[in-house]
Formats: sequence, structure tokens, C-alpha cells
Amino acid sequence: MTTFRRYLLATLGFSPALIAMTGSAAPPTAATPTATAVSAAPATSQSKSTLDAVRKKYWLDDLPEKIAIPTGADGSLVVTKHLIDASVDDIAFATAALQNEAFAISRIASDLKRIHDLARQAGAVGTANAVTAVIKADGRAQ
Repeated sequence: MTTFRRYLLATLGFSPALIAMTGSAAPPTAATPTATAVSAAPATSQSKSTLDAVRKKYWLDDLPEKIAIPTGADGSLVVTKHLIDASVDDIAFATAALQNEAFAISRIASDLKRIHDLARQAGAVGTANAVTAVIKADGRAQ
């Protein structure tokens, strides 16, 4: 994952567990405001080569080394496991959590695009403040 993607996820408030799972060098920590992380033991070199073989055979280049699995009703505990050790249910729970966060990112991106488009429609360009332009245009429209 690029530094920009890690920065973007952190800026948008996504959990360190998600950022770690998507390629950050830093593992999830108990500093996560909404979750506590528990790490798994390190994977062996044999299990890493097995995972690399699966990536290559099935074109799964973005398959993570580890997954973050929310547990409990409120997701207050996040268990990090090596993918090679994960059960079908572990992957299902990790996938559901990622899909929820991806949906949230999509909503944020959509709202940002909408404010950008409204500002452009209001005549704003370049370094003009987008929100101010929308508010001014809204005042003129009434």
C-alpha cells in the first residue's frame, strides 16, 4: 500500500487494524479508540511461501499477510491472524468489517465529489474555499 493510502485511511479515521491489514508496517495496537488488538504468532517461512503460491496461481496480488477479525457483539476486540491460519469464518468476519469500512469510504468520496461539483457550479476555481462558495451560491439561489 502506498504511503498516501495509509495517510488517507488514517486521516479519515479508519482503524489502525484496517490500515495494518492493508499493508502498513505498523501492526494494530490497543491505542485504537474503538478496538483492542490481539496479534497472532509470526507465520513460518513455509506458510509464507504457501500463501505466495496461492497469490500467484489465483492472481491475488493484494491478498494480505494478516487479517483483522472483529470479535464480540460490539467489535471492541480485534484479533489479528495470519491469513494462512484463518478459518472460513475468520475471513468472513474480516471481509464484512472491510466492506463496512469500504462503504464508509465510498460515502465520504461521494460527498466530497458532490461538494466539489457544487463549488464548481457556483463558479469556484483553484484555491477558492469550496464550502464558502457553495454557501454563497445557496444564498443567491434563495
